[in-house]
Amino acid sequence: MTNDGWATLGLRTEWSSAATGLTAFVEGRNLLDRRYSASVQVDNAAGPSFEPTDRPAFYAGLRWSR
Repeated sequence: MTNDGWATLGLRTEWSSAATGLTAFVEGRNLLDRRYSASVQVDNAAGPSFEPTDRPAFYAGLRWSR
């Protein structure tokens, strides 16, 4: 059992303010909607299987530190 090679596109940007201690970020993963298997289970009791990865995903967040 083999797994073909793959490549994806992800981007992340951050903005930080030293004055407020605030950091904000926005991130996108698998932006080209590439379907691939991130791992393969070869010794599973039910038999070998491919484990698909996530579809395109977007994240945003804030971090505050003093």
